[in-house]
Amino acid sequence: MSGAARARVALVAGGARGIGREIAIRLVAAGVRVVVADPMTGADGIGADPAAAAARAAEIGALAFAESIASPGAAAQAIGHAERAAGGMDILVNAATIRRDAAIDALDAGDWEAVIRTNLSAATWLVAAACRRWRRDGTPGRIVSIVPHVGGTGRAAVAAASAGLIGLTRAAARDMRLSDIRINAIMPRARDSDLGLVASRVLALVALEPVPPSGEIQREESLTPSGCRR
Repeated sequence: MSGAARARVALVAGGARGIGREIAIRLVAAGVRVVVADPMTGADGIGADPAAAAARAAEIGALAFAESIASPGAAAQAIGHAERAAGGMDILVNAATIRRDAAIDALDAGDWEAVIRTNLSAATWLVAAACRRWRRDGTPGRIVSIVPHVGGTGRAAVAAASAGLIGLTRAAARDMRLSDIRINAIMPRARDSDLGLVASRVLALVALEPVPPSGEIQREESLTPSGCRR
């Protein structure tokens, strides 16, 4: 006699704070086992606190992977941790972002690299590692990336990373078109967006049934309070 089916498992990058934390809370409430990958980096990308990240993950009933994920090896390690600790991985949410605001003529190379590494490179390597695992095993997978808002001045680095994340989403979805791997992104309207609304839409996009679209970039203004597109 076969055992009970295991709960689905989600890895939420950036899940210890902000929109990532709200998404993690909603996933836990929906019965999903959640692994939070977040070193608790501050808004400026300085002062990582793995212990705080682990504590905040525990508060919402999630496991923690409190290390940087901005390299191919680290991304694979985070996914391997989710598989060992939670029994698998079915969902990836990319919500790890930082800001280093500066006008284009005052842009610092270190700040640029930090934003690109956190906002784009980490997501790229997580998507690549997740797709590799799912295709190898022939299992379904769901990926949703949160694309930071790029309004205002001094956002060259964030804007470049966000454009890259949109391109990554569309290209990866095309690469996975013959599999049951769905890759989408949501772009909230602003930093003070309705976190519950965005999180609800994420839950809809990671559902197995009905089969969600793939390669879509859904902007918050196109969502109704029920989480559906107008």
